Amino acid sequence: IDVVEQMRPEAERVSAAVRRAAAGLLAEQQQQQKNSAAAATTAAVSVNAQPARLGATLQVYFHLGELPQAAWGAVESALEAAERAIGQFFNPAAVQRLMDSAISEAKISAENETSSSKDNSSSSSSATDEGRKGVAGMVVSKSQKKKQFEAIYERTLRKKLCAKRSEAANKWAEGVVEASLRVWTLHRVLSRKSDPTTRINFLHVVQNSPVPDKFKQAEEKLNAKSNGGTSSWSMFALFWNQVCIVLGARTQRLLRYDGGSMSNDVAALYPAIRSAALDMVITINDAVR
Repeated sequence: IDVVEQMRPEAERVSAAVRRAAAGLLAEQQQQQKNSAAAATTAAVSVNAQPARLGATLQVYFHLGELPQAAWGAVESALEAAERAIGQFFNPAAVQRLMDSAISEAKISAENETSSSKDNSSSSSSATDEGRKGVAGMVVSKSQKKKQFEAIYERTLRKKLCAKRSEAANKWAEGVVEASLRVWTLHRVLSRKSDPTTRINFLHVVQNSPVPDKFKQAEEKLNAKSNGGTSSWSMFALFWNQVCIVLGARTQRLLRYDGGSMSNDVAALYPAIRSAALDMVITINDAVR
């Protein structure tokens, strides 16, 4: 016992160092995947490039007896990243900022375009109404200028809104894709990796551990679909269902905000959201095949 107690401080020191090293490796690999996921094609390459190093890191956690905690911690981190992407897009302040920015830029553009054509319009008006009084000509000129400004403003505003909605939707989708591919890579490595000595599959180790509270809603929905069975258990499915739950809740909250005052603005986002969502699903589907 005395010998064991003497060895305990050194063993604890080594164990702590190994934990820090493993945590650093896992964080580094997730950051590399995040950086590589900036483009869809690059992200797909990244998914196939990381398994070997990730498997070695998970092996360390297995020997430490902390594989479930490490795996779920990584999935929770990815969920938080997806929630941030959703929250930055599906919230009243973001929608209002988008509208305000488009309106401001459209007004400036219309004013500049109207001013640039003022001289030509005035010259034409003067040539046609040469015999008229100056005041009457001024009234006609102001009326024409106002109509011209309104026409340019409406046309420019439509273009600005379309571009900004598309940009915001694509940014949201990219954030969800990046987080999803991190989880898929982890799930795939866990399902294929086994301890060389005990032959225990790593995904089974995680599957037999408690599901974190953050994924309880997703677990309930999946269990309901499978009648309580676990044959189709998937860490990625839990993650994806939880992302959908968060997205649904955010959308409902946005539609109900201030008595539904923003419902028209939210509905106008649909084309951009639909396009970005289709690209997002296709990218993820291509990666998980």
